[in-house]
Parts: sequence; structure tokens; C-alpha cells
Amino acid sequence: MLIVAGTNAGHADRLSRFLQEVFFVAGYHVASLSSPTFPNFMVTSSATSVPGWTSQDAQDLYTAMQRVRRDVEARVPVEGVSLVGYSLGGWQSAFVAELDDRQRTIGFQRVLLINPPVSLYRSSRVLDDMLTENVPGGVDGLTTFIDRTLSRLAAVYRRSQSVAFGPDLLYEAYLALKPTEDQLAALIGAVFRLASANIAFTADVMSRSGYLVPADRDLRVSTSLTPFFDAAMRRGFIRYFEELLYPYYRARNPALTQQKIIAEASLEYIEPFLAHSDKVGVVTNADDVILSPGDLDFLRRTFASRATIFPNGGHCGNMQDPHAVAAFVRFVGQ
Repeated sequence: MLIVAGTNAGHADRLSRFLQEVFFVAGYHVASLSSPTFPNFMVTSSATSVPGWTSQDAQDLYTAMQRVRRDVEARVPVEGVSLVGYSLGGWQSAFVAELDDRQRTIGFQRVLLINPPVSLYRSSRVLDDMLTENVPGGVDGLTTFIDRTLSRLAAVYRRSQSVAFGPDLLYEAYLALKPTEDQLAALIGAVFRLASANIAFTADVMSRSGYLVPADRDLRVSTSLTPFFDAAMRRGFIRYFEELLYPYYRARNPALTQQKIIAEASLEYIEPFLAHSDKVGVVTNADDVILSPGDLDFLRRTFASRATIFPNGGHCGNMQDPHAVAAFVRFVGQ
């Protein structure tokens, strides 16, 4: 079983480790891969170090998976390979499956998409808007918002019986602070903005695009990164797409248009494959915040009986629920 992590997450991310345990108990050997948007993957495993163009990211993942398989096969027999990804990793797994269907190098037996977006562009805009529309003062008020939030969390931590700063403490803080829906949306948007900042900074440094760091600037261990962090936090994923990703790939392919990249960055682009491939399934939630209007209908229509849609759970919020775990194992084991 190959596992692909979500946005800006490494192979040892908390949810990746959980899925490793689930499928190991289900009888699989498991190998976990970082997201193509994780800095280490961008530096060591990407052919361009500029993630976001669907076909390139899928090829980078597919190449890494073939290396993993060769490494494992050198030590133990491999009877078959399946693939599971969550969040962005689930979305990317769909394109890897379509690529494998054409190249037939690995031959996946089952491919499971957990809480994938449908359109990367639409979901990114939803998450960008959560920040700009719910933080008082928009991006200009982000620093004040984060400082106030951390101060309130620190106050809860001082009163808490919990030693570790983890999910239990965050839930305790949620009960104590009773944040509004707008505040929760702003927090989600801020987390995504941090991920976007990591992606943009790494891609910019590796490609010397001059988006955040002057192209002729050599960063050293002693270089303060604060100015670049501040600049990155003021720009969302959409600006990264428009001002770094698209110009980078258009310089290599003058016929490429923004519309083509946006169209390709959607499961709708490979709908015929997804609709007719019995080996690809999806598990998601009706209230997933990254889905745009119409996305849930697309998933129901395209995957039909291969879709398991829970009424609640948000975005990956119920992945550790026994009913969700049963759905994961049931589909893969069919």
C-alpha cells in the first residue's frame, strides 16, 4: 500500500502514520510518500521544484512510487500494489491512477481517494477567501489575529491538565473559548496560508523566479527569512499560481494558458477515466469545507457505488472514526 500525504505534509504526517497503521493491520506492507508540495519532496523528488501543474506533480509522484517498488521488490516479493491518498494527496492519487492506466508500469489494484478536492483552483480560492473575508482588516490584520489567537491558546494551556500541545488540548481550547464560525473559518484560512507560504518560498528559491526572494540573492544560514515570510503570508495560493507557477511553465511552453492549467487541475478533466474505472473509489464528507457548490454532485455522479459519503466529518475530521476506517478497508479489500 502506497500512501500519499496531504497539502504541505511529509510522509510521517499524523494522518499518514494513522493510515499506515490501518493498512498494516489490514495485512499490507505500507510505504508512505510526502506530498509534492512538501519542501523535502520539492527539493529532492520533483523534476521542477514548482508544484501545482497537475501532470508534472503526477509524474513526479509516479516516478517516486516506481523507485519505492523497485526498492521493496529487491527484498521481498510484491504480489500487488494499491494506492491511497488523503486531501490533496487523494486528489493527486486520482491523476497518478490515470497515468498508470495509460503507462501500466505499476498496475494499481485499488486506488482510494479520501476527502479530495474536485478542482484545486476552486478549493484554493475557497481557502484563500476564508482568511481574507474573516480576519478583521483582511490580510493586514493577520498578524494581530494570530497573536491574539496564540495568546488565548496559551491561557488555556496554562489552565490545562494536558502536557502535550495536540488534538486534546485544541479540543479543550475549542470548548473553553467557544470561537464563532467566522473565527474558525479564519483559522482554517490561516493554516492554509502558512502551507501556501511554505510552498511558494521553496519553489521560488529553487527556481530563482524572484517571486519572494530576488533571483540573484543567495540565502545563507544567517539570512533572516522574516521579510520573505511576511511577504509570503500576504499572498495566497492564487497569487502563487498567477505570478510564479504559470509564468514558470509558460516560459517552457509558450502555448500554455492559465485556463489550460486550471482545467487540468480538476477531477472533471479525467472524469471519463474515473467514471469507468472500477478500481478507483472515494470516501468523503458532505460538509467538507474545501468542496465548492456542485462538487459533491460531481463525486456522487462520477463514482456512483464506489463513493462513500458521510453526512458529517468536515475535511479529514473523521478519518479516525471506526465507520470511516471500515469504509477505507472495505473498498481496498474488495
